[in-house]
Amino acid sequence: MVNYKKYNIFTMSDSKRPKRDRGPNFTNEEKNLKANLVETYRHAIENKMTDAVTRRDKEAAWQEIETRFSAQSGSFRNWHQLKNCWENLKKKSRSYCAAQAADSHLAAGKPDVGFFSSLVYYF
Repeated sequence: MVNYKKYNIFTMSDSKRPKRDRGPNFTNEEKNLKANLVETYRHAIENKMTDAVTRRDKEAAWQEIETRFSAQSGSFRNWHQLKNCWENLKKKSRSYCAAQAADSHLAAGKPDVGFFSSLVYYF
């Protein structure tokens, strides 16, 4: 029998599982600032290649965004948080575009769906 406590492995029935502390939500001003900063580094961040050099460039771009974001907003967010927030905003805007396209298609019109980054400001 394995002693789970010895290895600091928590089982599903263990009620002493530590809770993850949530950080504060992004404000609309922070989202706008992040969207503007991402726009300046879009060439690196939205690059589809996944080789080592490109990955390093993406990480450097996110670290630069982190530095500028912290300097301009006054609140610290690490680049992982900024990246996750950006990915979530993209998902929401894609979903919104898809819903708009489906609605306009049902209305017998041509879908008027622009680039999703313009919708980032609404989420």
